[in-house]
Amino acid sequence: MGTSAYTQERLTAVVAEASGWADLMRRLGVNESGGRRRTLQSKVAEYGIDTSHFKQRSPWRKYTGSAIAEAVAASTTLREVAQKLGVPPATGTLSHISRRIAAAGIDVTQFPGLNRSRTRYSGSAPKDRRAKTATGSTARSPR
Repeated sequence: MGTSAYTQERLTAVVAEASGWADLMRRLGVNESGGRRRTLQSKVAEYGIDTSHFKQRSPWRKYTGSAIAEAVAASTTLREVAQKLGVPPATGTLSHISRRIAAAGIDVTQFPGLNRSRTRYSGSAPKDRRAKTATGSTARSPR
């Protein structure tokens, strides 16, 4: 197995200056990707280098049930709820918030689009306008 480009000495020096994983990768001159990040994280952990000074920024927003309930009470649409929570109303975000609202049992009767009945269709196709004849062939029925 070959030697790593990420030596302990090099990583120790660069990690000390970096503010986070993305900054570390920029300082090392490598493209930012999940695979390279995991490799660096593995090497840093293997060498026991301290990263406690890295900014811990999670891409996931966490909303408390009470924050969602307050936003729902003050809104008339799901988009307004997202905006009151301080996030862009993207499709995935709206879906996530909608599921959280449903799980918490929060009343959304003031939201016009969320109060549709959840009718499930049997999946049967519309009736064919042709009638079967006695011989099994089909003939157009009069309209």
